[in-house]
Amino acid sequence: MPPSVDRRSNPRLRLSYPIRLLADPDDTRPIGHTVTQDLCARGAYFCTFHGAPYAVGREVTVVVSVPHRLASGGREVTLDLRGAGRVVRVETPANRQNGENGVPLTGVAIEFDRPLSFHYAWM
Repeated sequence: MPPSVDRRSNPRLRLSYPIRLLADPDDTRPIGHTVTQDLCARGAYFCTFHGAPYAVGREVTVVVSVPHRLASGGREVTLDLRGAGRVVRVETPANRQNGENGVPLTGVAIEFDRPLSFHYAWM
């Protein structure tokens, strides 16, 4: 069988950043929070112990938190990347690896509706 061809228009980066998913932009309670497995300009992929809230087509508000320093020795800040997206793929636990203690994980792929906006949170 020939190797699969990657048809993505943007490179996928294997980055692990905290991600929160909200039902809408004004909601403060997340429907889920975990860590990204990979991230690109058009979407994110993550695994979760709680796959029930995610269904293909569900619209969500996404907040990806990227911690960093503004300069060497400078203050720490968190850059929150915020925007709207929708669930485009849900991988059942049977198709994914298990998490800690053998608990099955659900894989979720989110596609962003538009580029994420940047919001700094000073620490």
